[in-house]
Amino acid sequence: MDAVELANTARARAFEGERKDIPEKEKREFERKFNDFVSKLAAFTEEYNGSKGQVWPARKAEAVTKAFEALRETESWKARGAGSMKPSAREAMLPAPEARHEPARAAVDEK
Repeated sequence: MDAVELANTARARAFEGERKDIPEKEKREFERKFNDFVSKLAAFTEEYNGSKGQVWPARKAEAVTKAFEALRETESWKARGAGSMKPSAREAMLPAPEARHEPARAAVDEK
């Protein structure tokens, strides 16, 4: 998890360096939503890894999705055009289908 956080922090810093013209309020909004996303992702990762992949923390997964959607709605994200990634580029970032872990239905956390 620490490597993911470090990589995301580095990306956020690089993004800030690229956009010196972003108003301070917009920067703070992006940072707040980015930090919220990373925090929710860390909570999901901790619970999922804590169960050794046996439990899919559905509520935490939903929280990660919502936090990412909120991040994508920021003006900083839209101005950079990061939300327009082509499907083929997204697919290239995913693990091969045989390497993906699909949780068993009985082990889904419905809290």
